[in-house]
Amino acid sequence: MKYCPYCNQMVSPVKRPSCFLFIFLSVITGGSWIFIYAIYYFLFKKEQCPICGGKDLRKR
Repeated sequence: MKYCPYCNQMVSPVKRPSCFLFIFLSVITGGSWIFIYAIYYFLFKKEQCPICGGKDLRKR
């Protein structure tokens, strides 16, 4: 659990994939980009608040 300063409460952070980016790149490259996106999602994508979508989560 982490603290969200925007919601002022403790939340369980989640990672949400970008649906627009997923569909756009699938149409453009025929789905061959999925391996690169998987690496980005697991290594670089930040966790966010499930309520407001804020990415500035803090340990408390």
